[in-house]
Amino acid sequence: MSGVVVRAAREDELDAAGDCVRAAYAAEGLADTGYQAVLADARARAAAPGAQVLVAVGGGRVLGTVTFVLPGSPWADLAQPGEAEFRMLGVFPDARGRGVAAALVRACVERAAGVGARRVVLCSQPAMTAAHRLYARAGFVRAPELDWTARPAVELLGFALDLPGR
Repeated sequence: MSGVVVRAAREDELDAAGDCVRAAYAAEGLADTGYQAVLADARARAAAPGAQVLVAVGGGRVLGTVTFVLPGSPWADLAQPGEAEFRMLGVFPDARGRGVAAALVRACVERAAGVGARRVVLCSQPAMTAAHRLYARAGFVRAPELDWTARPAVELLGFALDLPGR
């Protein structure tokens, strides 16, 4: 994954970040039209308290993105005090297989440790099996107590990673 850098999105990268996560979900048929609009709105996520849009950039463009959130953020679905969460991880389809998603997950774990979180949590659709393998490689385990239903017919599976020394 040489040449890929993960960092906070700049203002001029937010539209590309939104396009990226929308395209990633759409390529897998994982979001209806209404949720695709939410995914595409990285500007709203970046402007929210307790949320940060991260991008993986390489070759002069955004390759992937994720939203890192803290408890109390309007974007936090699961995070409780002492936890951090990430959501809306996506990699442009033409950038897959290059370690971009793994770099984004590592960046979220590092940010969580940096703010003193004891645990990182996330939720994922059952059909996102490639993501589940990525999370397992990063040390996340299934946390059924975090499972929930976002809206009718959208079941979400919980995952958690306990951070060492916390």
